[in-house]
Amino acid sequence: MLYLFTAPQWCIIDITKINELLGNINCPHCQCNKTVHVTTGNHKGFALPLTLICSHCGLQLGSTYSSPVLATGTNPQPFAINDIMVLLFNHLGLGYTAVKEFCGILGIPAMHVKTFQEKERKVIEKTVEVANAILRKSANIIRTMNRATNPGDEENNACITVSFDGTWQKRGHASMHGVAAVIDVVTGLVVDYEVLSMYCHSCSCKKAQLGADSPAFTAWYVEHRDDCSINYHGSSNAMEVEAAKRLWGRSVQTNGLQYTGMLGDGDSKAYQAVVELQPYGPHIKIVREECVNHAHKRMGTALLKLAKEKKLGGRGRGRLTKDKAIRLQHYYRYAITASGGDADNMRDRVWATLFHCMSTDEEPHHTRCPPGTDSWCFFQRALAKDEEPPSHEVHIKHPLAHDVAEAMVPVYRHMSDPNLLKRLTKGKTQNSNESLHNVIWSRCSKTVFVSRRKLQGAVARAVGSFNAGASHLTEVMELLAIEVNELNLAFVDECDRQRLVKAELANTSSAKKERKSRGEERKRRRAHDEDQEGPSYVAGGF
Repeated sequence: MLYLFTAPQWCIIDITKINELLGNINCPHCQCNKTVHVTTGNHKGFALPLTLICSHCGLQLGSTYSSPVLATGTNPQPFAINDIMVLLFNHLGLGYTAVKEFCGILGIPAMHVKTFQEKERKVIEKTVEVANAILRKSANIIRTMNRATNPGDEENNACITVSFDGTWQKRGHASMHGVAAVIDVVTGLVVDYEVLSMYCHSCSCKKAQLGADSPAFTAWYVEHRDDCSINYHGSSNAMEVEAAKRLWGRSVQTNGLQYTGMLGDGDSKAYQAVVELQPYGPHIKIVREECVNHAHKRMGTALLKLAKEKKLGGRGRGRLTKDKAIRLQHYYRYAITASGGDADNMRDRVWATLFHCMSTDEEPHHTRCPPGTDSWCFFQRALAKDEEPPSHEVHIKHPLAHDVAEAMVPVYRHMSDPNLLKRLTKGKTQNSNESLHNVIWSRCSKTVFVSRRKLQGAVARAVGSFNAGASHLTEVMELLAIEVNELNLAFVDECDRQRLVKAELANTSSAKKERKSRGEERKRRRAHDEDQEGPSYVAGGF
């Protein structure tokens, strides 16, 4: 889209430069030269009263404020610059401390903290309102796609599979705040989210002032209850389970969708809780799917733990080093993704990676390796060509001693369980959820404690950006009665354009292959260095 820019509405200017410009104007009353100048009065936030006056005769030639007022109909009318600045700092995930630092470095008077908090509350309310409207539009898109995919099947049009995951503001399972979201696996759109909190600043202050069990606090809490930030009681670990129950319980009422498939990571009892809840009645079953990335991660964790417990590591040829465990972890993922969605084929491929690495010239174990001239197994390629198989010592790059491989059997048996592999047949991941989490915490610091209201605003901004791009920001501005000009529109268009260009470049097969190769190489290099160096850091170990 092409924009023809007019003069910018806002700019940062030194008052002395305005007076230099006015220095050539004569006072219309006394005709004195270089006496007309601008003076400022008490600021109202970032808005300054400007008065044009003659220093010789004292005639006041006019006055105004440095900012227009918003056409909100409220009294007194708020200045536009104050709402814009609060929106800016809120969008960046910054609070009043950042406002004071900004004003201190620039050398201008700062907005009062209560004014900032009042306006920030309004900004968050409008941001959540825009996010809810975007979620409704997203649900309509999903329903429309379902109708196109299942014509005539009106009853099941609203049944979708969603990816569900939770995230916490503080690491270590001790967070006061938690967020969970469901994302449609087909469109990648956020369908709904929930913000849980165990802390309310107002309650904490009143308990310290009046006493938690005092009649005065009880009377105060009756009036405060509707505005209290606490909406969850329990441990941080159980936040994800509670969020799942709320999201599934309101899905039909909120957006007319039934989440009949759950793609999860298996880290919590969320699926079990939803099944017990029976949100759509006992006749509609909720199918569980597993994230390939988390299964891949659990395989590596299990191998490294086994190597440490059974002392399978070392520098021998057939030992289970950290580098070799990472290789086997990648082989496990490849076995899952290359199976074509066949659980039995997947299981054979998983076991083939173990048997292949433990094979020797005397005891080859390649019956489960894929046959054919294009097989990744050198032994099967040789058989397909009617050639003598070459030496295992040369072609097995990551050999495993027989006793080491035997100790690894329980891990492979667990990670190749048919029930687990059936949940992995679609090869889906929770990358969309992880991406959403990254967007959320880029707008809300994990190192600075915030209220549930601020976190709610950060999540709403993230959801709006995730589903609708940067254009949601102009919708918030319009609800705040802030004028949207050509520069604003050009900014959001350019943000969306760059995001789409980066996404297209990142999704090319060559880019994916390069990222995967770099990541695996970094892991292997780190594992190799740690194996060579030996233990160099253990908490309290030296």
